[in-house]
Amino acid sequence: MAKNLLKSGTVQIEEIRPVDQSTHPSRDGAPELEPAVDTYKTGSIWIDPETHHIMQIGPEKKVTKSNAIYAVGAMTRGQIIDASMVRGIAQATSRIADDLVNYLTKGIGK
Repeated sequence: MAKNLLKSGTVQIEEIRPVDQSTHPSRDGAPELEPAVDTYKTGSIWIDPETHHIMQIGPEKKVTKSNAIYAVGAMTRGQIIDASMVRGIAQATSRIADDLVNYLTKGIGK
């Protein structure tokens, strides 16, 4: 499954860029990737660490968070690999649940 998600472009492997070469806002406010000069692939799925939404590169190299796909576990950078990983996965899943509840309550208030 992971291979198919990568091949289709649904998920990206996170790349580390030097601080002076990260994302910059474009005219319409959406971030754009600068051309990569010195980067390396971490081997991890690229996610927003606060919400665990996967990050995607759209048209014109604009970076967006997926509205529907989350990722947790060993394939995301930042998860501490220990004997069971239960605590880290539970914390990440809690963030996802909070994000979904926030989304649903905003929809109810409209």
